[in-house]
Amino acid sequence: MYTRLIKKYWSNFLVIALILIPSTICFIILGIIFWTRFAEFGDDLWLALFFTILGLIMIPVSIKSLSPFFKDLPYVKNRKIFVVKGKVEEFEEVKSNGEPPATVYYPIVKIEDRDERLKLCVGAELGECYQFAYLPNTKLAIILENLSENMGG
Repeated sequence: MYTRLIKKYWSNFLVIALILIPSTICFIILGIIFWTRFAEFGDDLWLALFFTILGLIMIPVSIKSLSPFFKDLPYVKNRKIFVVKGKVEEFEEVKSNGEPPATVYYPIVKIEDRDERLKLCVGAELGECYQFAYLPNTKLAIILENLSENMGG
């Protein structure tokens, strides 16, 4: 039943991990190489500093990006997926400064029977009521059922 969500989890985890971990290791190794060259020949100090700083910046970025996936891993392994019913009340706009610049809209869902709102990573329509399966830390979600007809939405 939750196969799509689990596939979504693993594909996102692998993409992020396969980009961040090798690049962090690469920057650290390049920093070490250029520090060695600087110690031997006295040149390339700026490259040693550049790659060392880049590697040190990438370590917390990698940890921050991957930690939600590690926190959700027990839920995925045990197939203990959260299921909620709720109405999409608004969207949060998140802009990236990539090339080309992109804007992503995350639905804010008002959970039925609770005074709680969740920001989920799923495609949904404003004002529609759904049953969602989601992971609490990554906020990855899938729509199990459109409930708009039943909830009067």
